[in-house]
Amino acid sequence: HTSSKRIRAINNLVGPSSAGITTYNGCEDITIAGNKISSTVGYGISADACTRAFIADNTVNSTGAGAQCIKLNAVIGGYVCDNVLSNSGGHSISVEGSSSNVVVSGNKSYSPTSYHINLSTTSDITIRGNSLSAGQIGIAVTSGVNSNIVVESNDIRNTTLNGIYVLSTDAIIKDNIIKSAGSHAIRFANSGTRVVGNDIATVTGIGVYLTAAV
Repeated sequence: HTSSKRIRAINNLVGPSSAGITTYNGCEDITIAGNKISSTVGYGISADACTRAFIADNTVNSTGAGAQCIKLNAVIGGYVCDNVLSNSGGHSISVEGSSSNVVVSGNKSYSPTSYHINLSTTSDITIRGNSLSAGQIGIAVTSGVNSNIVVESNDIRNTTLNGIYVLSTDAIIKDNIIKSAGSHAIRFANSGTRVVGNDIATVTGIGVYLTAAV
């Protein structure tokens, strides 16, 4: 879809295919829900340059090399919630490109090639109540300039690297469970970040690792 409004893509079965469901370039009020997508070469679900994108209750399994299960780029407002994502060829969920006012919650993610949830150049993003297992990093906020990031009440287990890795000023990292991380459980830098009430066990590295702050 391009420059469309009030778009609904609901309860479709997609795959194998080059990509699953894609919308871009000025669309508004998009709902992508209840779809089952598998074996795509590209992204499972992609929303690009859109306003108010709501992506919920989808199942995405097995995307191609470097392709996210769900990707939001330059999306203003919306949520990614209650999706089940597995075997991503890239990140399970990527929010990037000056996206803002997005909630990522209640998702279950298993065994991505890269990270479960990745933010790059975003603002006003809340990552809450997700269940993340295996993969490299649970939640990464390490690329571009990110602001007003909240990471709370996530359950992260069996990552090969960090459980949570945040390079963002004034972030809030609270009430997360992190078990069996191959490196540090929580790694962060930059000033104003608050790390509160997290439950950490069986990590190879440091529980809470502050690398630098000014």
